[in-house]
Amino acid sequence: MEEAKESIKENMVLDWKVHLATMDKPYRPIIAGSLVVMAVTVVQLYGGNLFLTVPLALVLFIAVADYFLPMRFRITDRGAYRLSTTGAKFITWEKVKNVYLDDKGVKLSVFDKPTLLEAFRGLYLYFGKEKDGILEAIKRARGTTGSGTSAGGC
Repeated sequence: MEEAKESIKENMVLDWKVHLATMDKPYRPIIAGSLVVMAVTVVQLYGGNLFLTVPLALVLFIAVADYFLPMRFRITDRGAYRLSTTGAKFITWEKVKNVYLDDKGVKLSVFDKPTLLEAFRGLYLYFGKEKDGILEAIKRARGTTGSGTSAGGC
């Protein structure tokens, strides 16, 4: 049993938090929050039924939770994690075939070539204020496995 725990151990390379609403223009979180409140209010006023209003409020909260609540990201020698209130996602470095950079983050893709399915597979890591550290951590972590090809400098 102790040997199984030892095999799961992993070394932390980098850990950071990102709060998307605070990184955006100040009026956008206000507009998004107002739209959610208005939608729930309209359904309650015109439907008058809590059996419609409560599920709608839950669905809308889940839809915007990653925007309004902080997300935590972690890079280890085994893979990359995204932890949020709506769930956790993990990808091992062996599965990462490509790395794509943009202004807000980096996409760890499981596909050899660009495809429309990338929106549903792989893992997107938002930079926040840690851009250079994140790119360096990805290079170090991927270097320990020696797997996958890369694009965009990682």
